[in-house]
Amino acid sequence: MYNSREQVNRDIHEALAKVSDLMGGGFRPKSLVAGFLSAANQKYLAEQENIHVCQGNIWSQFGIDNGDGDGSISYPYYRPTNTSANPPRAGRISLIA
Repeated sequence: MYNSREQVNRDIHEALAKVSDLMGGGFRPKSLVAGFLSAANQKYLAEQENIHVCQGNIWSQFGIDNGDGDGSISYPYYRPTNTSANPPRAGRISLIA
């Protein structure tokens, strides 16, 4: 939440390697749970780490570290990183994912 996106990507990469080492036998995580994970970091997760399942938001922990998820959705939602939030409709349903 407080690190740069580049540092978060490095943290993710290192954490996944540590889990794989701990589990052994070629184990590779297929999902990630994160307190707050930006769309850019979720894109990295999918494109570089080949992980497409992420819980990228938590509910409030304001009293712990001033991180607050209140008001945001706490279910999987993937806003596109390369388009407008409100793309024009061209007679078809716009899919977000």
